[in-house]
Amino acid sequence: MTINCRSIKDKTSEFKTTIQYTKPDIIIDTKSWLKGVKPGKNPTKDAIKSTEVFHDNYTSYRNDRGTLGGGVFILVNNSMIGTEQPQFITKFEYEWVKLKTAQDQIIGSFYMPHRNKTQLEELENSLEKITEENKNNNIILAVDFNCPDIMWDTLSVKKDAHDPDVQKQHINITTQFGLTQFHEEPTRENNLLDLVFTPNSSLIKTSKNIPDISDHAIIITNHTTRNLHLGESTSGQEQTGKK
Repeated sequence: MTINCRSIKDKTSEFKTTIQYTKPDIIIDTKSWLKGVKPGKNPTKDAIKSTEVFHDNYTSYRNDRGTLGGGVFILVNNSMIGTEQPQFITKFEYEWVKLKTAQDQIIGSFYMPHRNKTQLEELENSLEKITEENKNNNIILAVDFNCPDIMWDTLSVKKDAHDPDVQKQHINITTQFGLTQFHEEPTRENNLLDLVFTPNSSLIKTSKNIPDISDHAIIITNHTTRNLHLGESTSGQEQTGKK
């Protein structure tokens, strides 16, 4: 499940209701508005505790902005084996978690509040590190790039696009790493802002919208790589994103 909470702390009731309804294995957020937690570091004294906002059935991995707005998180169901990957994070707002599956899988969240070449260059650096270390292409990246003028079916930018060079750079990065964008429904008004990428098209089964808890639709993505749950060592296949 991919969600743009726009302040999870103010929507804990709605968030928990959505989880109860959808029962996702993995939850990826691109606008948490939390503070005090950074990948690979101890929380600050004034950090908002994960237990205050998240369901206790999930392990949280956070990269908070620390000021109003922004921040990302990934939640992994406690029945699954996940490990944060701080070595892939340089700066700006993104998070990576490795899932122990039949073939290990990397899950990412990235938020770009303003169209910015420097942030895309940092994402490119991160993807280079990931692809060097993980050769199986089992990567799923959920993002909010704020690039509404990209036409993903043709990998082109509209003629009247704002910051066309930045949006073209976004396309170039996805083609460089063989990433395909799978979500097709607009997620904010008539704009497709929230996106789901993978270089392995066999991973994604479906991707659809459900009603939101903020001003962005929630995305439910089903994929077919089997997750290795605690205590298991066998191989097989299972749907994820919605059990």
